[in-house]
Amino acid sequence: MWQDWANTKNLKGVYTIYRLVGLNQDRFISILASRGIALFRIKKKTNSLLTFCVNTKENKKLFTILSNLWYNEENCYIDNNQTLNLGGYKLTRVKDAGVFYPVYYLTKNLGVLIGGLLFITLAIFFNGYLFSVQFVGSGSVLQNEISKQLESKGIKRFSRFASIDLDCLANDILASNSTLTFVDCYKNGNRLNIRLELAVNAPPTIDNGVERLVADCDGVVEQIKLYRGTALVSEGDFVKKGDVLIDGFINANEEQIKVNVLAKVVIVCDSVFEYKAKDSEFEKGAIALAKLDLGDYEIVKTSVQKTSQEDGFTYLVTLSYRKLLYAG
Repeated sequence: MWQDWANTKNLKGVYTIYRLVGLNQDRFISILASRGIALFRIKKKTNSLLTFCVNTKENKKLFTILSNLWYNEENCYIDNNQTLNLGGYKLTRVKDAGVFYPVYYLTKNLGVLIGGLLFITLAIFFNGYLFSVQFVGSGSVLQNEISKQLESKGIKRFSRFASIDLDCLANDILASNSTLTFVDCYKNGNRLNIRLELAVNAPPTIDNGVERLVADCDGVVEQIKLYRGTALVSEGDFVKKGDVLIDGFINANEEQIKVNVLAKVVIVCDSVFEYKAKDSEFEKGAIALAKLDLGDYEIVKTSVQKTSQEDGFTYLVTLSYRKLLYAG
């Protein structure tokens, strides 16, 4: 098998892969090597097929030698995926490759580089402009009415997103239409998405006159589902019993409008239960009793603290559980 005439540094640059078809391949490779063409990664596939690589800088020299050897002066140079007939050989230029090939490609294709930079520049420039509005959700049937409302506010194609208060817009749409129970406005590229949900898709109504949702235990807010009203806390906040979680107002057109609250809030609370027993291995029993005393709640975490006393043991069982609070 042939040796590689090129140094390994050729592998670190940009090189061209060639495929040679024909008999007496030894002669072809030997001639090129003797003329100073550095060849590497020479792989013989069959008796009449092999592949080899040449540093891209050597391509011009390679085709000059080929023209002189096979007297094929015209159209001797070939691009990727093209084949050159040289006597009894067929030489195909497969592709250019290498670590720095992307840079090489861009320098050889200045138009692509300029076009790419221009595209990025325009994308950044126009990213702040509104090109279209999309309505999603069950309330999309009201899109004609909401579209007129947007026009009255000066929100139209080519408006700047920076001039639109999306939260205020959502509250304004919600306050102006009694058939909606949830509105969310958000940017998606150059599109303004407006999610509209009709009242029929809201949680089952228990009391339409709730003015605020208040915590009835200490704990950490795990989840908030807000359909109407304003959240005064965020997910992850620690709240105490009596804290207002959702208040009955929304901001629209720089005014505060009173509404009835429609929301769900999940709080992770802790309850501690104390049990005494003479058994030193009563942890499981204490946990079972605590769960029974707690009632029907989803338990998140359980811990037990055992202390020894003269008349036996005291078990303090802490249960962390989820509690659902809802209004509306």
